[in-house]
Amino acid sequence: MTITRAWLDDNLGKARTKIGTKADGMDGLSVRMSIKGKLTYQLRYRHGDKPKRTDIGSYPLLSLQKAREECKKLLSELELGYDPKVVKKVTKVNAPTFKLIFEKWYDKYLSISNKRADKILRHFEIHVFPKFVDIPASAISTTLWMDLLLDIRKEAPSVSASILKYTKQVYTWFSKNEILIENPLDKFNVTEDLHVGVGEGARDLSHTEVNLILKVLRESSFYPKTKVLIKLALLFGCRGHELVQAEKEHFDFDTKLWSVPTTHHKSGKKTKKKLIRPIIPAAEELLLEAFTYSKGSKFVFPSSKNTHDVPQDVNTLRNATGSVIRYARVNYSINMANWTPHSLRKTARTNWSTLTQPHIAELMHGHALPKIWGVYDQHTYTNEMRDAYQKWWNKINRDNIVTSEELIVNLKQEKTNVKRKTKKPKSEVKPLKTVSDQNQQLVLDF
Repeated sequence: MTITRAWLDDNLGKARTKIGTKADGMDGLSVRMSIKGKLTYQLRYRHGDKPKRTDIGSYPLLSLQKAREECKKLLSELELGYDPKVVKKVTKVNAPTFKLIFEKWYDKYLSISNKRADKILRHFEIHVFPKFVDIPASAISTTLWMDLLLDIRKEAPSVSASILKYTKQVYTWFSKNEILIENPLDKFNVTEDLHVGVGEGARDLSHTEVNLILKVLRESSFYPKTKVLIKLALLFGCRGHELVQAEKEHFDFDTKLWSVPTTHHKSGKKTKKKLIRPIIPAAEELLLEAFTYSKGSKFVFPSSKNTHDVPQDVNTLRNATGSVIRYARVNYSINMANWTPHSLRKTARTNWSTLTQPHIAELMHGHALPKIWGVYDQHTYTNEMRDAYQKWWNKINRDNIVTSEELIVNLKQEKTNVKRKTKKPKSEVKPLKTVSDQNQQLVLDF
């Protein structure tokens, strides 16, 4: 009788009084059942007129389909006169583990091209390497990968998405540069298979939520420099590390320009160009205030925990957002939905679309003009960006002094509006919008 996955699942871990075996419909393939319930695939064959057997792998680390495929490969070697057991030993010695090919990819590619390389490595050290210690990369099935990724997804969606993305890159890079091996995750993507939306965890903030953040910054006892940091991040819509690592000499108050060096922004290594952002009066006032809190340091936001002159940790802004959420809950009884520093950046970019032209908004966001446009158009658009920054700051500060009771009413009303906008007649039901899409519509409405 043919072995099935259901049979394997039923017998896995089932204790028995003696060792047993079950043959598959395929020639030579069988499953050995240990006393403790371990299931091992075996190939039984004859070589040199002697009966022999060799283990292929164990279930569930090796799927039934993969075991049958491996059995066919070994039988084809047997037809050529080779002993499958010897062939397996030679192959195992030469087969690189996933950790080995990851380390080669990391050293020769990722560590050179990605500023987040250390963080990405840490994700794999915590979640992947312990699971697949000595297993060859080519032997880790799609099922094993997806089971692992879905487990990680429960606790850390963004981490699971990152691991899927970079695992695919590892396999692709190794196949191109070292040995051709199958990519088990080639046809999988973050949105459809892990159900992690693009930018999940970084949502738009509504007008009322921006008001709430500003109210917390006015009334809380947070460190003054923390308040300044959040306001500047909201105003410029920049990446958090661009502000945290900024040096005072990067700001020219004569020309009213902030120059972000190539080493301090994401696309600097590729474009070889600084980012130029205009400094409006409100930004200048906030920056000068920050300077008073960092006397004696070359950084705008120096670390207060280090004896050397170094910038604050890149997680400073993320920790600050958590403090705002807690303050609103404790002092205003408002349970604010989770948001991150990237939410400030996303909110700014969404609103800039209502205040200026798309290409101006992209430059403000730190993105280059597309392809040929960027090659031939060398205009800096500084004045246009300055005008848009001023309009944005005016907008977020308009009528922002409200009571906590008014904020609660407004937040409830916004949630009601979301439900009304996403509700469709049964005859016109469409796929649900992501949280990001819903919040973007809210921001555009105010």
